[in-house]
Amino acid sequence: MDVSMPEMDGKQKLINFYITLNNYMATISFTDSKLLNAQGAVSVTLRITIGYMQAGGSYVYLRQPNQSATDILPSPNGDYLLSVTTGTIIVCTTTVQDINLATNKTSVIHDFVPGFPSQFIFDQNVNNHSDKVVYSITYFVS
Repeated sequence: MDVSMPEMDGKQKLINFYITLNNYMATISFTDSKLLNAQGAVSVTLRITIGYMQAGGSYVYLRQPNQSATDILPSPNGDYLLSVTTGTIIVCTTTVQDINLATNKTSVIHDFVPGFPSQFIFDQNVNNHSDKVVYSITYFVS
């Protein structure tokens, strides 16, 4: 792979380098939605686990009824503390990159404690090492 670049300022070099490398990996989008039954206002903990020893990170936000979206930051141990009620929408976006040479499988597990049901598992295979999957999961609370 040739990553030589013309002489330009440092910012342009970085952008070109990223584009060149990005041509060799694919990004797959995976979307799903689930209906959760909260039976009133409840507080739950959401734990997001990336499986198969892959790498990644998550972004979570809530949209309460008649309110704007609120970003939810993880607690120090990585859990998301959520207060939900009927009409709340929970959006979880997790990007997973295949770094495990032993498999091209990726997965994301959402554990709710106490549960709605307690666990949802999403999985997707990639074609090549370094490919990415963006899991975008939306929960509608009823």
